Amino acid sequence: MPRKKSAKKRTRSSKKDFTSFEVQGFEEVRKNLTATSDNMARIIAQTDYEIGEAVIARAHIRAAGVGGVAPKSARSLRMERVRGRARVMYGGTAYPYAMGGEFGSYRYHQFKPFRRDGYFLFKARRDVETGDILMIYRAALARAIRNAFPEDN
Repeated sequence: MPRKKSAKKRTRSSKKDFTSFEVQGFEEVRKNLTATSDNMARIIAQTDYEIGEAVIARAHIRAAGVGGVAPKSARSLRMERVRGRARVMYGGTAYPYAMGGEFGSYRYHQFKPFRRDGYFLFKARRDVETGDILMIYRAALARAIRNAFPEDN
């Protein structure tokens, strides 16, 4: 007897398949500036997106240096806006090896040995948080001041 197809539509992937993180920093400054101006909220959101792009660029460079599955895993890196916040996302059903490429594995030998702090993405995140994040926020604030006071330029 032939099987009936179910009426329920199968989805290709769900958000559970993805891993993400937020770049932490300047949380108090962000809250204070957001409270002062609606335009500042947009500037901060755009700056968060720029910081995420800097993390992705740095992660691609680090992944190329690691070799193995890491450069292939780095192709899954992308920026998404989640509830108004920019997030770096990676992995998913098309990249089942992304976590192994980032963290390694003791069990599966196609990956490097397990490393809790990661090989490319989380190291790139720390690089940006400790160095580039101040420059990116300064440039964004300078652009905001130039736009707010164009006659002083």
